Amino acid sequence: MHPNDPFNYNPTRTPMDRPPANGLGIAGFVVSLLGLGCGCFSIVGVVLSAIAMARRPRGFAIAGLIIGLVGMLLTILVVVLLVAFGFFAIIPVTMDGYQVNEAIKTYQKSHNGGLPQNWSEVPGLANGMIDPWGHPYEYTLHPDGKAVELVSHGIDGIAGTDDDLTVEIRNDIVDARMGPVPQSQRPQK
Repeated sequence: MHPNDPFNYNPTRTPMDRPPANGLGIAGFVVSLLGLGCGCFSIVGVVLSAIAMARRPRGFAIAGLIIGLVGMLLTILVVVLLVAFGFFAIIPVTMDGYQVNEAIKTYQKSHNGGLPQNWSEVPGLANGMIDPWGHPYEYTLHPDGKAVELVSHGIDGIAGTDDDLTVEIRNDIVDARMGPVPQSQRPQK
């Protein structure tokens, strides 16, 4: 009999009856979803989904393409905002802090563990250091004599503004933070 004959109903399915799947489209969809949490996956998800668009069914490929593009746009937006607010600037300032920390350790070996009072006492850095924007770092010793603070006044070069970056060096630990330091918490120069 003919397989589509309504009078010869056969409830068992054969492998030929299974609807087709687009594995690449599903992979693109899943990777694009991961890209919403970690932007680098969005690009891979978009590429997989775009290739899968040539195959049928296209549902997951379309969804993966849309989600991947949204993930890429969100990633670009986050990077632009981080750059605009100067959050990436903390990396080179922190690296400068580690350089000063090494020089301080050299100083401490010949000064019974004491800290340099100012730039002129820091080995190899007697003339101070320049921050990533071409402004000199402010070097201060905490009143307790157990920590040093380097302050960059950020891109605007003005003290007390939100783009200020502070590196504290205490007990061989380098800690960096953004934002102005309240005058009441500033160490003495």
